[in-house]
Amino acid sequence: MSQEDIQDAISAAVTDATEAAVGETPGEIGRITWHEAMDRYGTDKPDTRFAMELVDLSAVFAGTEVKAFAARA
Repeated sequence: MSQEDIQDAISAAVTDATEAAVGETPGEIGRITWHEAMDRYGTDKPDTRFAMELVDLSAVFAGTEVKAFAARA
């Protein structure tokens, strides 16, 4: 079995379970790579229902004197 075969089987199981429990089809289950999840969300199990992607604020805090936000050397 390939990784895609396993993901397809799990997606089908989740879809079937949702249909049985709720009576509705949940729709397509999105897939992203581990690297994309880490880059965009900072976790390998992101909750993609909300727009909670990481944002680089280095430029905003570049001149701050607050040590918690200051750039590390």
